[in-house]
Amino acid sequence: MNNPQKILRTLDAHLVKPTRIVLFGRAALALGYDPPEEKFGITLDVDAILPGGRTTCRRGFTPRFRAPASPIFAG
Repeated sequence: MNNPQKILRTLDAHLVKPTRIVLFGRAALALGYDPPEEKFGITLDVDAILPGGRTTCRRGFTPRFRAPASPIFAG
């Protein structure tokens, strides 16, 4: 499992309903190809747009995408 997968699984655990997520940058490249190039999977963040905004996340959860070893959310 690469870093973008780990970060997005954590986000998924905080969503309260099905949510469309627009990915771009290295995370999109890491998840959009099979097999992905290793250099894209080591990125430490996920560039994403959640069109539903905070209404899609549990109360008190503020999405902040960071490396798996760092705090992933605040609040």
